[in-house]
Amino acid sequence: MIRSQLLAVAVTSMCLVACGTARDPGGGRPDGGGRPGSLEDVHGRVVGPTGVALSGLSVGIGDKTAVTDADGGFSIPGVVTPYDVNVVLAGTTLSVGRYEGLTRPDPTLTFLLLFSTGEPNTATIAGTVSGGEPIGTASLFTTAFFTTPDVRFDLTTIGITSRNNPFTLPVSWFGPEAISGTLHVLQFAAPRPGDPPTAYTGYGTHSALAVARDGALTGADVALVTPGNATIAGTIVPPDGYRVLEKTLGLEVSGLTAVPLGHVDDGDTDFIFTVPEGIAASAAVTVNAEGNGAGTTSRRVSGITAGSTDVSISLPSPARPIAPEDGALVSAGTVFTLNPLQHAVHVVMLSGGPGAPAYSIVTGAASVRLPELPSGSTYHWFVAALGPSDGIDAFTGGANFFPAVGEAFQTVSATRSFVVR
Repeated sequence: MIRSQLLAVAVTSMCLVACGTARDPGGGRPDGGGRPGSLEDVHGRVVGPTGVALSGLSVGIGDKTAVTDADGGFSIPGVVTPYDVNVVLAGTTLSVGRYEGLTRPDPTLTFLLLFSTGEPNTATIAGTVSGGEPIGTASLFTTAFFTTPDVRFDLTTIGITSRNNPFTLPVSWFGPEAISGTLHVLQFAAPRPGDPPTAYTGYGTHSALAVARDGALTGADVALVTPGNATIAGTIVPPDGYRVLEKTLGLEVSGLTAVPLGHVDDGDTDFIFTVPEGIAASAAVTVNAEGNGAGTTSRRVSGITAGSTDVSISLPSPARPIAPEDGALVSAGTVFTLNPLQHAVHVVMLSGGPGAPAYSIVTGAASVRLPELPSGSTYHWFVAALGPSDGIDAFTGGANFFPAVGEAFQTVSATRSFVVR
């Protein structure tokens, strides 16, 4: 499941843009880490892949443990740096996140194996769309979505047709019970659903909308005006032996949300997309490529302005497993090595099937040691590289693991297997 999640993220909202803040400007590293060998009181936080706080998880550093509170926070005193952290579902050993080689005293740890530990807040926003081209016209699509600076939440969009205008947009989020934001409605022409737009015929917003848990906000009407139309174009440079699979156009609205507008599934290394002009948004293009049995590589180029014609998207060569060989017989403590990717951290995923503990090991190094696993079990493993990030301390500096907007790249290796002695 985790492999499919990582591959799905490569299409839309891949990896991390980290920006740690130094806690010790007199002697700590610029990425926020402390001095190796120093004694630190570690006050950290555990979140899910979308940034949602995870409560009730057990956090261990050496022989010291803590349980995360309602905000995902934990505190462990007297830690010698560098240190490794294990995060597990309290009372189980089936899902373990391991983070190796940290020195910062304030890490944010993204636990890949759980998305949330509570129920989200939900509400609805209702209104009527006017202006633009007549809703329901053939090959014309009208979509509504909500943005907020208050929380990170999964984008929800609805299509508006002549049958559901007035519309009702469901909104779901974690965190405070009340948030505020802006409703957006975008109208565009495209040959088929999923194809990139060929023209934009309407755009409008309704701002300063206050949304509360279990609330039903009405009167969020939106009047469309016609935006300008422009193009963006560029070239793709895949690694040797890799072929382009897909190019996806996204609209990054107000630096808050990336709205997927369409994709092209072909191997061309040139692209051209039509984008709206004159609205508070920029374009992003995500490209995915695949090697013959060697895994996948993806990159998202962000902040592309309307009219740009020289966009270059260079895809990184994937980080790959080196040892042990596929099908090897291994034991606890066996060193697993990989060829590292620059300006990235690596996630080694270990999956043994139902009933066996699953591990995600996050490291800035080129090797990890195999943890204790059930004797006789067969495991599968692969390596994901996520960037840009300069080291594990920067990677745990508080930014989202999979940000909705911004420059990002990700590679996922082919899968190998091993048998535990």
